[in-house]
Amino acid sequence: MYRKNKGGGFDHAPGLSAAEIRGRFAGYDTERLPQTGCWNGPATGKETDAEIAERVEAASAWVKSHEVWDMVEGGARPLVLVMHSDFIDLLVKALLQLPPGANGYFAHDNCSLTEVWLPRSLCSGGKGAATLRYLNRVDHLQLSAL
Repeated sequence: MYRKNKGGGFDHAPGLSAAEIRGRFAGYDTERLPQTGCWNGPATGKETDAEIAERVEAASAWVKSHEVWDMVEGGARPLVLVMHSDFIDLLVKALLQLPPGANGYFAHDNCSLTEVWLPRSLCSGGKGAATLRYLNRVDHLQLSAL
């Protein structure tokens, strides 16, 4: 995480630990989060392109895994992920099997919703294509919040 400094740049800022997240948001499952979290990042600044590509690949594989399919009861329950815009852009491209630089940038406003539907065949390690149902949806927000 980063915070804006007085010079207009950004400084590294620590995120919440898994325990702090559980304390602040009762009922959130933080079992899989590292105690300090990858969101705390290196003190030297943002992760490299190679590091983010590795993280996107791991997240995409996890989202398409049997484990997640079982967790969402075969699609009967949604899987909700909260992330920043750059990561959303790259993860959506990975799920749609597009190269990272393809089709420009999928921009996302704060608190927007994006839905990608994954067929069981794709989640079983087979073939199949993800469907982008909507991107950067904000109709649930009040206009004054935009």
